[in-house]
Parts: sequence; C-alpha cells; structure tokens
Amino acid sequence: MLAGLLLVTAASVQALDDNLTDPTQPARILVNTRVVQDGPLIHEYKLSQIYMSKKTQFAMINNQKLKVGDWLGSAEIVLIKSDRVHLLIDDTIKEITIMPSFKQYKK
Repeated sequence: MLAGLLLVTAASVQALDDNLTDPTQPARILVNTRVVQDGPLIHEYKLSQIYMSKKTQFAMINNQKLKVGDWLGSAEIVLIKSDRVHLLIDDTIKEITIMPSFKQYKK
C-alpha cells in the first residue's frame, strides 16, 4: 500500500514539474509565428476560375472554392487578384495564373 502511494505521489510531482518554468532561465518568447496546417503534399495547383465582386472574392483551385486565408494542403491563399492567385508555401510565394486553353480543331 505504501509503495502504491509513493508511486502516485511521484507521478503527481512529475506532472507538476512539466508545467513549471525555471525562474533562473530567460523567458521564452515566440516571435513571428504563424499557424501552419498540415495537409497532403500537393505539387500541382490548377487555377480554373477567379470570382471577384465588391464584397467577396474566391478562386477555384484544384476544384476547390477558396478565399484569402484558406488552406489547400500546406499552401495558404494570401492574395487573389483578377488574373492571379498567390499561395504561401514554406515561406515562399508561388503565383498561379489562369492560362487559356488551346484546343486544336480538325478542319
């Protein structure tokens, strides 16, 4: 019984130690952090449509309707313009545009 009580007390002390900080150490300050959402790794982004009005704007990328601040895999939508979209991927901006599709027709 005494051994069980000691084990419970030791576990409680360990749990308390995990939440305490050492006052003799400098404070840890987080600077320039942003939340990154984990998602599937996407190598190709296909922009098929951009919709813009005074109140809203969105882009259709890989058949998903997205607005600024949304995530597509590990890419954040940071800018939507009438002819392009900027994605932030690993601290790098990738610009995607709508390219006209050229079809060949038989005469």
